[in-house]
Amino acid sequence: MVANYFTEGPWQFSWSLSKEEKKHNKKNFTSLAFHRTLATYVNELLEVGFVLKKLKEPKPSRAACEQNPRLKVARDVAPSFLFLQAGK
Repeated sequence: MVANYFTEGPWQFSWSLSKEEKKHNKKNFTSLAFHRTLATYVNELLEVGFVLKKLKEPKPSRAACEQNPRLKVARDVAPSFLFLQAGK
């Protein structure tokens, strides 16, 4: 289940380049993301006159998840990306 799906707006998350690094040497990064619901994205496009041509929610392959288990959430819970193709 995706938590707080209907709460739109900015949120921060932390990540690192490698989980193998020793914890005291590990460099953590903080990034800012902006969440919107699927309805918000699609309705905004439609309201300004775009026509939706294609929508994709890609997920990592099983092989990619085996190689990097942290990707499993994007395969089993919710996609990390949304691709919309729209035109006037």
